[in-house]
Amino acid sequence: MKSLARRQIAAQSLPFLARAGALALWVLFGGLLTTFSLEAEEHRATRLGDPATRFAPPLVTSEDVRARFRDQKLRPDFAHVLKLWGWEGDLDDFFNAGLTAEISEIKIPVGTKMVFMSTRRNHEAIPLRNVIWAGKEPVGAFSFDFISKHRRYRCIIPKPCSNFFVEDQGEALADLQLVLSSPPQSSLCTGIPITVAITNTGNIPLSKVRLSSTLPNGLLTSDNQVEPVWNLGTIPPGEGRQLSMTINAQTAGRYAIPVRAQSAESTNIDAGTTIEVQAPVLAIDCRLPREIPQGRSTKLCLVVTNLSDISEPSAMVNLTIPEGANLNDIPAETILEGHQLRWNVGALNGHASRELCLVLNQADQGSATFTSMVTGSCSKPAMTSCSTKIIGIPAVLLEVIDTVDPILVGESTTYEIRVLNQGFGPLTNIHVVCRLPKSQQFVSGEGINAVTQADNVVTMEVIPVLEPKTTASWKIVIKAIAEDDARFRVELVSDQFQKPILEDESTRQY
Repeated sequence: MKSLARRQIAAQSLPFLARAGALALWVLFGGLLTTFSLEAEEHRATRLGDPATRFAPPLVTSEDVRARFRDQKLRPDFAHVLKLWGWEGDLDDFFNAGLTAEISEIKIPVGTKMVFMSTRRNHEAIPLRNVIWAGKEPVGAFSFDFISKHRRYRCIIPKPCSNFFVEDQGEALADLQLVLSSPPQSSLCTGIPITVAITNTGNIPLSKVRLSSTLPNGLLTSDNQVEPVWNLGTIPPGEGRQLSMTINAQTAGRYAIPVRAQSAESTNIDAGTTIEVQAPVLAIDCRLPREIPQGRSTKLCLVVTNLSDISEPSAMVNLTIPEGANLNDIPAETILEGHQLRWNVGALNGHASRELCLVLNQADQGSATFTSMVTGSCSKPAMTSCSTKIIGIPAVLLEVIDTVDPILVGESTTYEIRVLNQGFGPLTNIHVVCRLPKSQQFVSGEGINAVTQADNVVTMEVIPVLEPKTTASWKIVIKAIAEDDARFRVELVSDQFQKPILEDESTRQY
């Protein structure tokens, strides 16, 4: 009753005070006593919740706020208050936000000045302008933000009365910052590490934020995509997202990697980074003597070198073993399958080298070629080959025996001459000459080839080739013509021996 009397007094006094130029009047707002200055149009609210003036029933939960916006009877009142206030936004934006926007609980501090506050007068929804909360303590309220016609607004609804007011928070600025970072150089072996940082630098939430890229030829994401897309959802103002990814290059080279950021608020921004992708460069060298004596063991060494600054994580060497080559000592890290020897070199840092050595011998004479190739997980193959000549070792056995010893002067004896090639290679251009002492006389000669005699020198025709393990032989018949401790000398020379091979056979002539 007291409140009603006060309203009646205030209403009756209003014309008089206006005519008299009075500066203030008292009105009730939502069950609270307010002072209204005609010049300043200012209201001081000290209490909230009067059923006669409150906009709707009190609020307890955020769902109660949703219920107010779903109430079809209240929608015209919301619209009428905003129209009287002179709000230029879109009512659909306002109602949609009341039904869908995130609702927060806040406190309205004592002394807060609100540009307007809805109330009721004779059940009619009206706005009161420039309302100051002058209660004894902060009042609880619900709030939500929304955007309409490119401006930001906040709607605040005190809990005790459901009265609402809307604050203009300025122009709605949608803006993104996009930063890509990567090392200036990367390895083809490890991929390209890229960090993408996106920040909402505007003053409104950005929804349906989307990152995308179209990678240049030769690049793929770790899941083999050429046009990757990342959906980041909503990013509030001042917040950001960061993601790390690895882009794999199929070949070395210089790549420009673009990224575009977009949002439902029509913000688009492009950024990019350029990176040099390098690959390790492997080389292989074969070290082998130019000539190897047949049957002798020798060492074959392969040297693998990383010529670049980039590490190769896994190098493998394949060596082809020619026919006739026998391996005596195989390192533990190698695998021999048929004529292929595989050597797992493993990781090879930049400018590092590793050596693989094998002990082998070659059974047959001739040339032997060893071909090897090194491959890496991210480097181009490199090949090399080395050849050696398997040479036979000359060795000859020259034997001379007399069939009759001693002999009487006037009698004859036969010298049997045998040349055995006991080496590993053929003997070529063999010359055999027999020299008789003065106490002997040549009678006859026969053998593998023709025999001629001049004075006391017996010469066999040249043998062009005598293969290993074969023998050439002759028989020379002489007659003793004087007593002597005679020496029958045989001389042999060939292309393989610089010094003559001599063999003397003694015969006692009496």
